[in-house]
Amino acid sequence: MANTTISKPTLAERWDSIKPAAFALVVGLIAGPILSNMIGFQILSSTARERSQSAGVAVQAQICATQARIADPKAGELDWSARRDLADHWAIMPGAKEAAPGVSSACSDLLAG
Repeated sequence: MANTTISKPTLAERWDSIKPAAFALVVGLIAGPILSNMIGFQILSSTARERSQSAGVAVQAQICATQARIADPKAGELDWSARRDLADHWAIMPGAKEAAPGVSSACSDLLAG
């Protein structure tokens, strides 16, 4: 019987075999998030917060405009300052002490249009 031994690959040989995969992994970990952010696949927390705040302002402005039109059906015919005063009054949501930023202005714009 012939004595055959299988030699273990050296560390350099093992490194040479996994080097392309390791290099691709490192490049992917660095470039992947950068490229996906540039393409638009990611939404930053600041963007999500801004979008949710603007959606909240839009909803509150619509409620304000509806209440103002019920109180004064001719709200669209008022001059700018009277319309703004009416919007300031109705922009304060129930349970709040003051209007959220931007609601009064958005409400006034809805009343004008």
